[in-house]
Amino acid sequence: VRKDLMFVRNPSFRDTSVRHSFWLAARHVQEPCIIVDGDMLIAPESWRDFRREADRHHTLVGVAAATTTDAVFADVDVLTQQLRRFTRRDRLGYEWCGVAKMSPRLFDRHTEYVYQCIEPILPAAAFELDTAEVDTQQDLRLAVAFAQRIDTQRLRAALPSNAVPSAAGTATASVAAQKADLLR
Repeated sequence: VRKDLMFVRNPSFRDTSVRHSFWLAARHVQEPCIIVDGDMLIAPESWRDFRREADRHHTLVGVAAATTTDAVFADVDVLTQQLRRFTRRDRLGYEWCGVAKMSPRLFDRHTEYVYQCIEPILPAAAFELDTAEVDTQQDLRLAVAFAQRIDTQRLRAALPSNAVPSAAGTATASVAAQKADLLR
């Protein structure tokens, strides 16, 4: 693995939050860094574009079209691409997707959720990502369809223009299927 990469394990992951896991890692980082929830599937082109945009911002918060069953909704000004607030009450068109570039010091706050660490610095630049998140069985069904769409796009891009893909969706969909086993 790369020399500039560090793995930090949370031995108490069953009893703590994602924010706590990020805090364990953030203690070793001084510069703003990119965080990604572990249950995310991100379209490759979308991830590439997010990383490019992140180079231009101290803080960049990923949002996605609201599709999950237990969403933290994101109020985004579409003209300025600024995230104004998070809400669990108001159903909005975007949701927090568990991806951000931010100061690791924001995890020093003792909150339960990652989005609560971001709230004090809002408004902040927002970036819409093409994602699927898996928290529930319904999310899993959407994630499998998402993975199949990504695989189909990759296969079509790799084939000559007159070929027809026949087995698309198997590689990335298997990642979602592995999570299905954990949800059962």
